[in-house]
Amino acid sequence: MAESIETRNLVGSALAVLLLGIAFAAIFRFMGQTQAAAESRAAVNEALQTLDRGVSQLKDAETGQRGFLLTGRTEYLLPYESGREEAVACFHTLTTQTGARQLPPADLADLQSSTQAKLDELAETLRLAKGGRREEALAIVASGRGLQVMDHIRALHDKLASALKARRELEEARAKLSRLRAKRALLVLGGLGLLGLALTTLSLRRDMRLRAASERRFKTLAESAPVGIYEYDFEHGMVYANEAHCRLAGVPREEATRERLRAAVHPEDRPWVIERVEADMRGGLAFDQVYRLLHGDGTTVWVHSRGILVEDPPGHGAGYLIISQDITAMRAAEAEIQAKAAALEAANKELEAFAYSVSHDLRAPLRHIDGFVGLLRRSLGEGVGEQARHQLEVISASARQMGALIDDLLAFCRMGRTEVHETNFDLGALTRQAIQELAPDAAGRDIEWRVEDLPRVHGDPALLRLVLLNLLGNALKFTRGRDPARIRISAEDRDGRVAVTISDNGAGFDMQYADKLFGVFQRLHRQDEFEGTGIGLANVARIVHKHGGTVSAKGALGEGATFSFTLPAPEAP
Repeated sequence: MAESIETRNLVGSALAVLLLGIAFAAIFRFMGQTQAAAESRAAVNEALQTLDRGVSQLKDAETGQRGFLLTGRTEYLLPYESGREEAVACFHTLTTQTGARQLPPADLADLQSSTQAKLDELAETLRLAKGGRREEALAIVASGRGLQVMDHIRALHDKLASALKARRELEEARAKLSRLRAKRALLVLGGLGLLGLALTTLSLRRDMRLRAASERRFKTLAESAPVGIYEYDFEHGMVYANEAHCRLAGVPREEATRERLRAAVHPEDRPWVIERVEADMRGGLAFDQVYRLLHGDGTTVWVHSRGILVEDPPGHGAGYLIISQDITAMRAAEAEIQAKAAALEAANKELEAFAYSVSHDLRAPLRHIDGFVGLLRRSLGEGVGEQARHQLEVISASARQMGALIDDLLAFCRMGRTEVHETNFDLGALTRQAIQELAPDAAGRDIEWRVEDLPRVHGDPALLRLVLLNLLGNALKFTRGRDPARIRISAEDRDGRVAVTISDNGAGFDMQYADKLFGVFQRLHRQDEFEGTGIGLANVARIVHKHGGTVSAKGALGEGATFSFTLPAPEAP
């Protein structure tokens, strides 16, 4: 009988330690995979930022060139020079970045060569203008050669950005899967291992005749365990602490007393750790704590300790078995990820502030351009030629279009800093108000409005009014030419949230470009077909996301479009 008990105890202890070892090995492996995925995702984000900055700087260079050609003012050469240098540097850096290694080399080479072609065109026109041959420079611009190259660069940018975003999503999925696997390993294998250790310890304490032999076996197994193990007996105090536990605490084995191990807890954590652990012990509860240990050399170690009650006999608590794991590396990895996330957020805010500042500073020059064109037109009078009159009209219209674009960009930047003041309100009333505000745009047209019963929702009425004005305004714009135009607004419950849908029978769009709809400056129709700046839907997405919702779109060319967004249901009074 005794031999059978010894065998059972030994096998149970071995299996428990084996399970714990497998569990922790699996956890460390999956943690490594999670960290690798996070680092890869950060590298992809860095490459994506470099790509975006390169195209942005190239646009700045082009803007400086246009400004100099149109005005002859040398201050426009400053953004040209800085944009040219930055663009070349960005696209060169992109080819060396880790996150861009899986991008097609042919596309990267094409991007660099196209960029050089664009810069050559800019340099050629500036050289001509500086040499007094401004008309020849403007003729090169009017030829559309530079526009074709820039369109090709934008297409390459979109293609490469899509590839980087797809890879980022893949890395996020890998990290999520690794975390899930780590949790499963901890819950299943770690739980079974801890349970096995607890049962083994209980069996050892019950069998007094084999106590000495069982303790030797237990200590042998515990010493080989990859985690710290500490046994505390209510009657005798500390019974045992394995070598791994002493190493965690930074206490020599021969000095490992309960008081000495307690003193190893970081002074800032010691009061609350002792208070919580002793409270759980008095209640016979299992405890789970994360805290710091302070070694004599000043080194700080983060540990995760779990304690379970050991009962002998059943129903009567005899002591606690405590298992501690060094999680310093995991905490450092988490801190690094948080730091990178904070740095990315700060960079986004800085970029938004920069865009706001640049957009604001561009408004005055545009007003000057439009104003001086008007003065020039009046001074020339009726004697101006048809071609010159057309060119003046183009300049004036372009300045007004750029002004509208800047106004929308400023609104988009301000939206990022706007606080959300949420309340319960009637979505139907807000929708009817928006339709009334759009009445001038609908004047003289045959429009069939179909507003279904809309519920109360929870959100910021002022911001959501802008969402409705944008989406309904788009429906009015893109149904131009339909007789009658049909616009339908409806809502439904979707997983506890209110899903609002606005559909029309207008021009629609190609679904292969649907992912561009809610991006800044993204347009799927030519300016001469449907006016706009390409910022309205980006504002819609930003407002909906501020409410914790999602936005989507479906459509087909010539068959209309449907836009949907979700909002929180009204809160209980």
